[in-house]
Formats: sequence, C-alpha cells, structure tokens
Amino acid sequence: MNNRLSAGKLITFQLYWNQIQGAYKGIMSVLMSLTRAAGAAQRVLSLVDALPDIDPNAGTMVSSLEGEVKLEDVYFCYQMRPQNPVICGINLEVDKGQVCALVGRSGGGKSTIVHLLMRFYDPTQGRILLDGWNLRDLNLKSVHKHMGLVAQDTQMFACSIEENITYGLPHYHPEDVEEAAR
Repeated sequence: MNNRLSAGKLITFQLYWNQIQGAYKGIMSVLMSLTRAAGAAQRVLSLVDALPDIDPNAGTMVSSLEGEVKLEDVYFCYQMRPQNPVICGINLEVDKGQVCALVGRSGGGKSTIVHLLMRFYDPTQGRILLDGWNLRDLNLKSVHKHMGLVAQDTQMFACSIEENITYGLPHYHPEDVEEAAR
C-alpha cells in the first residue's frame, strides 16, 4: 500500500477544507449576529414595557402658581447609576419674582435640577416645594401649564414662528404669542 499523498489529492483536500471552514465561519457569524440582535431586542422591549414612575394624572390640581421654589436637602442619582450621585444635599430658595441662574461646570447637575423641577424625575432624598406644596403631591399636567422650559439646545420645528411658540398649547390668545415673542 502506498502511504504517499499525491499533490492532486493534497490540493483537493485543501480546497474541501477551505470550503468547510468558510461555511463554518459564515454560520458562526450569523449566530453571533442573532445573539446580538436578541440582546438588543430584549433591551428595547424592556424599555417599551417599562411604565413611567410618575403618573401625570395623579395629584392635586393647581390653578395658579406664584413661583416660589424651594429645594430642601435634595439628593439625586439616576436609576441606572445609583452608585454615582449627581446632586448631593442641595438647598435652594427662590422667591416669587426672583431670577435665578444655575452656573457650574459641565456635569455639575444644572440640567438635572431643571429636570427635577419639571418632575421628569423625583429626588432620591429631600423634597421640592412649589409655593409651599410638595411637588410630588401636585398634578403634573396642571403644574406644567404654569412652567416653561427653554433647553440649551433649542429645536425649531419646520413651521411658523407662531406654531413654534404655541407648540403644545391647545388654546392661546394672539396677544400672548406677541408678548412671548418680544
């Protein structure tokens, strides 16, 4: 019996081996893509299924707010990073009619304080008072009717200036739009 491998058989074996290896790599690539897609889908579906912690329809309705704001020993950290506090024991009092500027380094919590005032989040500790009312006890929709927020990166919609100013308002007077524009 001849124990030698001819050059033709070696080349044939190598070609078959390369085909098998290429198919295996292709299957592994597809499986890795499916695994990544399943993980991403799970994260997306968990976000879709998540209910907001704050019910916008609950709480005491307010027909007017004078504008006194008080933060009493407020602490806050985001749910996804509980080990990284953003705000630690802030006390702030702004009387009605006063203007207050939040100034500080990037990441210092300025935007987070505004988000807490708008009640996008609740403080981890402490409380926020509007005209002596605990913000947690007030109806969010009625509070938002008395607040306005202009973010640092303001977006304009592809519509008229009037429509941009009155965005989200079901009813308004033209004089109010003119005053806001001024």
